[in-house]
Amino acid sequence: MFTAQKGNKVLKIESAEVKQYRALGFDIYEGDKLLHHGHGKTVPYAKYEELKAELEQAKAELELARFELESVKAELDKALKSKPEAKAKKK
Repeated sequence: MFTAQKGNKVLKIESAEVKQYRALGFDIYEGDKLLHHGHGKTVPYAKYEELKAELEQAKAELELARFELESVKAELDKALKSKPEAKAKKK
């Protein structure tokens, strides 16, 4: 048993009816799990632009975080390499 939802309409349907209701724009659920989006769904262009800008910002932040991680790794490697030398000088 599946559930077809569109707006405030919620219908219980059989598996044979899934294709028909998807074509009418209903989202198909099995329990709480979304199985299929209805056909004909669109996203407003303003929302698309907002998400595109958010994605670009996230990519830039990720690149900065990767750069910082590499520099911290380099500093750690340098510190670890110099540490045995310091112990050898003390003896």
